[in-house]
Amino acid sequence: MVALRAGPVQAAHTQNRVAMKTAVPVVFDPASLPSPPAIVMRMVRLMADPSTHLHDVLDLLRTDAALSAQTLAACNCVVNHRGHTVNSLEAAVVRLGYTELNRIVCATAFRYVFDAKTPLYTESADILWHRSVYAAVAMEELTDDPAEKDEGYLAGLLHLAGVFLVSKLYPHEGAPLIEANALVRGGEDELALLGQRSGEIGAQALAAWGLPQRVCEAVRWHHEPASAGEAAGMAQRLHTAALLAVTATARRGCPHAVMMTRCFTDPKDPLHTVATRAGVRARVLAR
Repeated sequence: MVALRAGPVQAAHTQNRVAMKTAVPVVFDPASLPSPPAIVMRMVRLMADPSTHLHDVLDLLRTDAALSAQTLAACNCVVNHRGHTVNSLEAAVVRLGYTELNRIVCATAFRYVFDAKTPLYTESADILWHRSVYAAVAMEELTDDPAEKDEGYLAGLLHLAGVFLVSKLYPHEGAPLIEANALVRGGEDELALLGQRSGEIGAQALAAWGLPQRVCEAVRWHHEPASAGEAAGMAQRLHTAALLAVTATARRGCPHAVMMTRCFTDPKDPLHTVATRAGVRARVLAR
């Protein structure tokens, strides 16, 4: 084929387009979703109950060894610079506080749900997960209203849920693309393969799990915040948080890496503090 002589980059792009055009769009089936982490739902209920006692939280954490270990590790990352080591789960919970503990529970538990490899995408599952955690922390920093911080964190953490679910739910439909090395590079490719963007799939999943509507709409429209209706404010913040996350996790030489570089290098940039704080906390939560 003449097109293949244009060079490896153009050839791969051409091959990608041919494969995408021959793909059959799939239909998203909510019944095929993995279950949301039960421990997250229980923690959310505990955090919402004003009568919750410390021992209630500890009893829940002790049902999950990995989560208990992550709680201790996160606490020691925070206090280690003071020369202290926390060995008690109770001391760790007291030191971290319920809000930060809730963040750790969500990040740790959802990581197991989104454990699928992402062969259809140009970036690895680990990179995409680090990006999710970074966006979650950035959303907290960008949200002024304390009452909206929890929802903002969830929106950031789960804004790429559709990407993981595409890989988990549609391995057979994606096989021809993998064989043709036709990797998904963005929303246009997703539309050709699935008939919808991963943000739409993610939003449907979050709605099926019973997450707040505003979180679902922000995830659905974070690439087009103006279309999010009453969730436009959260969608706009998520758009900014997602761009910061892409920039923070992009490989050297990646075109996305120049998107918001100034936020990380110029202390006078309005988003510099957000970018810096998000980077520090994301490294702890994404461990």
